[in-house]
Amino acid sequence: MSKVISILTILFILTPSSLLLSQEKKLRVATARANIYAEPDALSTIIEKVEKGTILTLLSAAKVRNIWYFVSFYSKERSATVSGFVKALEVEVIEVTPKIIKEEKKPGVTPVKPPKAHPLLATSEEKARRDKKFMVKFRYNMGLSKYTKSASWSEEIYYENVQYNINDNFSKGNSFDICFGYEFSSSIGVELGIDVCSRKILADYSASIPHPLLFNSPRDDQKEGNYKLKENAVYLNFVCSFPFNKFSLDVFGGPAYFLSNMELIKEIQFSEYYPYDTVNISASFENMKKNTFGFNVGANFNYHPAVGFGIFLSAQYFSSSADFKPTSDIPALKVSLGGLKTGVGIKILF
Repeated sequence: MSKVISILTILFILTPSSLLLSQEKKLRVATARANIYAEPDALSTIIEKVEKGTILTLLSAAKVRNIWYFVSFYSKERSATVSGFVKALEVEVIEVTPKIIKEEKKPGVTPVKPPKAHPLLATSEEKARRDKKFMVKFRYNMGLSKYTKSASWSEEIYYENVQYNINDNFSKGNSFDICFGYEFSSSIGVELGIDVCSRKILADYSASIPHPLLFNSPRDDQKEGNYKLKENAVYLNFVCSFPFNKFSLDVFGGPAYFLSNMELIKEIQFSEYYPYDTVNISASFENMKKNTFGFNVGANFNYHPAVGFGIFLSAQYFSSSADFKPTSDIPALKVSLGGLKTGVGIKILF
């Protein structure tokens, strides 16, 4: 008996290394139809479409990117055994059979090495997120640009000149933004959105009115008024994305069309009473609309806590200008639209 065991041990040791003990796993297509891809990517070439119940041979025990199986099967179309990648959700394991196989190339099989995962798309979660092509974003922006515009003019009264001055102080304009987008690939996309913005304007105006009875004795008065500028912008952007697992960076830019609406001073009136030592001024205003073209550029830094949902920080710069000319003799006012904005928002992918 000991001699038999010794002989078997020697035979086992001398067995050629080209004979390997392995397990051959079989998979069955569980869905109505499954695609066999050339690479583990839904955007790669489809080698063949197989029907439900088709038996596939698993060539690699480990899943590629956690969602793909590397398999082979006999193709009736090609009359040969071919290999490729199939989604794990579309198949089921049906048997595990111990088998002695030779380490040799199978006839008719075109070996395909699983491609290395791209460093910027290293997880299956990121790939699943990139399979979603449409998105909608909601964002709240805080304006960072405030400025002052001034206007001065004069007219003759009582044989002397009246001097008028207006200083319009524009506040930082906060805004709400919504946009819809489509991703052509993992790095290129387009988005169409609207930024709804409103600014407060504090206008201080003054006048130096000549005395009706005395020369070189002007009377001065100053007042303040609160007005508003609405500067809504419709924009179309091209987006370039750089994904890093759960994070991504979007850089974008494109044309913008501004629809602005502004309240501005139309006329400054004054009243006076005997003995004309003082004067009282007041202002009437009008509402004007201007539509102009401009542009915008910016960047978003995104974090995706779940597939199909993300939050982001944003910096965006809008640029345009509009000339508002009152119907009176007051000089035209050239207003800068947009400016630099920072914000926070959410992104929904579907």
